[in-house]
Order: sequence, then C-alpha cells, then structure tokens
Amino acid sequence: MGPAGPTGPAGAAGAAGPTGPAGPAGAAGAAGPTGPAGAAGAAGPAGPTGPTGPAGSGGVLAIRDFDGDWSGTTMVNQQYSVPTVCRTATYTPTSANEVAIITMNGLASPTTASEVLYLDVMSSQNGGAFTYITTNSSASELVTGIGTVSITKRVNLVQGTSYVFATGFVTVPVANIDVGTCHGTVLIVRP
Repeated sequence: MGPAGPTGPAGAAGAAGPTGPAGPAGAAGAAGPTGPAGAAGAAGPAGPTGPTGPAGSGGVLAIRDFDGDWSGTTMVNQQYSVPTVCRTATYTPTSANEVAIITMNGLASPTTASEVLYLDVMSSQNGGAFTYITTNSSASELVTGIGTVSITKRVNLVQGTSYVFATGFVTVPVANIDVGTCHGTVLIVRP
C-alpha cells in the first residue's frame, strides 16, 4: 500500500448545538454595610386637649397681711378711720367657694382724753368704699391711756370680685392718736 496522501483542508464548522441546562445557583455573597439613616419625618399634628381634671383638695390659696403704724391720726367722734397702712393688697378669687379667714388687731394711745376704741373688719370690693363686715365690733377702753383690740372673721368670697381688707378704727369721743399700730393677716382658703 502506498503512503498516505496529504491531509485535506478542514471542512466547514457544523451548526451550534442547543444550549445546555443552567448550572446550580452559587452561594449568597456577604451582606453589604448598613446605609445612612434617613431624615426625620415631620411632626404629626397635636392631639386634642384632654378633659379638665377634677378640682384639687382644699388648702391655703393666698395670704395677705399688713403691719402698720397709724400714729398721729386725728379721730372724729364715732366715725371710721381706715388708715392706708392698715389695708391688705388686693385679692381676686379665681374659683368658687373661696373663703377669707381674717385676724386683725390694733393698739391706740391718745394724747387727749377718750373713752373707747372700737375695731371692725372693713372691706372694699372692686375698688369701692370701705364698709364694715363684722356684726359686732371689738372694743377696748382708753381711759387708762392705751387700748388694744383684736378680731377674727370668716368671709365667703365671690369669684371674680376683687377685695381689699382693712382695720376700721372708731373712738368715742374725739381722739388724737399719739401711738397707733395695726396688724392683720388674711388667709384665703378653699375648704
């Protein structure tokens, strides 16, 4: 047999075969870093106002007082004198059922002969004139040259009405007060 002849040229490529089936899924990669926090959202609307709570228990709501010297006052027979220094600051109740517990006292020593010193609790409402609110006055004789008087009073207050409390002095007869003092404490309470 003779030797093999030379190799012929390569034939044309055959047509591509069909795609094979997909391989199995690979393992999941590592988690990425956490992203930055988002901006805060806008505040929501305010909720409705809740109902008013019940009234609290009673107690002292306010205190008004004075410590005055009314020396040098000339008293007119049987007429009230309400020295400016013997008056409280104004108080206006803001709730119902408020009560004023009032304690006042005064001292007088006249330079002229006089018989009796009277003391009443006085009140001015809404800037009006002072009027007495005690049924019976406290009194002290002045024949010995000096007299002291004291009084305590409970007064029911009206909500929204302004009050000034004071000592009202009366002498019988006329008296020139050489030494005069006054003291007062008013506790505003709700029982």
